[in-house]
Parts: sequence; structure tokens; C-alpha cells
Amino acid sequence: MDAIQQIADLFGLKAVAIGLLIFIPLERLFPLRRLQRIFRKGFFNDLSYAAFNGFVVNFVGGLIFVPIFSALALLVPDGVTTGWRASRPGCRYWKSSC
Repeated sequence: MDAIQQIADLFGLKAVAIGLLIFIPLERLFPLRRLQRIFRKGFFNDLSYAAFNGFVVNFVGGLIFVPIFSALALLVPDGVTTGWRASRPGCRYWKSSC
């Protein structure tokens, strides 16, 4: 189940699924037009566009921020991070164990 959640996060599908769960019942209960269908003609095109954009944003963000934070981690002295970790015994944010 963890791998499925990671893939859903990578493509931004959680937000789409939650939106579908909220808006499909509302559209069925209170339709703007009585004969309208649940999914319009270009819905799956829009769904693939949303999934692809979620992937692209995460990928480009990783390309930008991973090198920046890696360089910053090298520039911060060990005494600062050791003291910070010691003051927060429950932290799990650093690579090494707290």
C-alpha cells in the first residue's frame, strides 16, 4: 500500500480523487443541467493533464531543491545540527538517528 500512496502523491492523484468524491455526488444531487453527464467529453484528458503536471512540478522541484539543501547541509557546522537534534529528542528529520 505504501508504494501506491507514493505514486498517488507523485502524480497528485490524491487531490483529484478527493475532488471526485466530493463533487460527483454534489453534481448528481444539484445538477446545473438535468441531462448533463458525470464526466464531460474531455474529462480524462484533463485528468491526465493534472497527473502529468503533478509529476512535472515534483520532479522539477526535486531538481531545484535537492542540490540546494544538500549544499546547505554541507555548509552548516556539525555542532549546530548536533545541538539542534539534542534539543528535540523525538525528531526524525535528519538522515542520522536522533
